[in-house]
Amino acid sequence: MQLKGHNNIWSLGDCSNISNNKFGYLGADQGDCLGKGLVGKLHSNAVVPEWKGDKDNNILVPVGKKEGMAYLGGTTLGPCLTQMIKGDCFVGMQRGAMNLNKTDLVW
Repeated sequence: MQLKGHNNIWSLGDCSNISNNKFGYLGADQGDCLGKGLVGKLHSNAVVPEWKGDKDNNILVPVGKKEGMAYLGGTTLGPCLTQMIKGDCFVGMQRGAMNLNKTDLVW
């Protein structure tokens, strides 16, 4: 996640030079890895660990409330199973990470 040829420029997400697919849900994992690595580097000049990424390249593409497709563990899933998986799972996880409940509005 360090820009090649520069010792003071770092990136994550879509603008990074990682070789894995760039899925939005991996940004938090990348941020955690980069944050811990940079703190270590600031305090002891340690090497920031390389982020290994999502080896399975799993993806869930919801479309509306009842449609979408998923690719999980090498298997493609249709709208019915995708809806069952997504449910309120991802929205609920994000709200929990932000300490919000279902009645809080996010703009």
